Amino acid sequence: MKQGIQARQLITILKLSIAQGLFIKATAVYIDKNDYTGAYLKDIDGNLKNPTKFRHFTMKKLLEFHFAQHKPQSKEIELVIDRFQRGQEKEQQLKNYLNTFAHFSFYRYSFFISQVDSRYVELVQVADWIAGCVKEKHFVHTERKFEDLFDYIKINQIKS
Repeated sequence: MKQGIQARQLITILKLSIAQGLFIKATAVYIDKNDYTGAYLKDIDGNLKNPTKFRHFTMKKLLEFHFAQHKPQSKEIELVIDRFQRGQEKEQQLKNYLNTFAHFSFYRYSFFISQVDSRYVELVQVADWIAGCVKEKHFVHTERKFEDLFDYIKINQIKS
C-alpha cells in the first residue's frame, strides 16, 4: 500500500534535521483499549474511571519511554503541550503529578509546562503528525508501509 503524505513529510523533516545536526528525538506510546489492563480507563479493582489521571499516567509512561531511549540534557524538563482544551488548573495538576510521582531511573527531574497553540509552533505540529502516523500504523491502516519512518520514531505500547 502507498505511504501517506504525512508520513513522507515526517521522514523528510527527520532526515533533514539529522543531516543538519539538529537535536530532534521522537518517541511515542499508544494504548490499545482492548489490551489495556491498567487503572483509570475503566472502573476496575476499586479504581474509578478518571480521564485526568489517565492523561497524567500516559504522559508519565511517554516520558519514561522517551528517557529510556534518549538521555535528557538537563534535570529540568520543559514540556511544551498543545493548549487545546487545557486550562491553568489542569496544567498545574499535571505539573504536580509529574513533579511528585515521575521518577526516571535513579534521577528526579523538575518539570515545567508551557501551553502553546499548535497552529503557531511547528514542532508541536510535527508531534501531532507523529501521533497521527502512530495511530495509522497501529489502528487505521495497519497494512500501509511507512518505509523507514519508524526507524526515527521509537514506539511502545502501554498495556498496564
